[in-house]
Amino acid sequence: LKEVLKTATEDEMLDLLASDGKLIKRPLLVDGSKVLIGFKENEYKEQLKDLDNLLEEKTKVVNALLKQNDKLIQENKTKEMIIHFLRENSFIFSAFL
Repeated sequence: LKEVLKTATEDEMLDLLASDGKLIKRPLLVDGSKVLIGFKENEYKEQLKDLDNLLEEKTKVVNALLKQNDKLIQENKTKEMIIHFLRENSFIFSAFL
């Protein structure tokens, strides 16, 4: 195989990899910006720590947005309750006019 790879074109190498999954070193970790090939414990720990930090940051942003959304929903419900009360009790207020 080593001799074949020396003279193989890129397409031929890809065909070889596609035909036999055992030729690909495992595990293969892809996170969108980095690729780790093979198991190197320290590299995995570092990569997973980076992913944990990113996930924590994203979670904080989502939680802040959810909190803001809940606040807006509550404010809207309060406004709806006031409008409903005013409509239902308009006779009380018109007596004062």
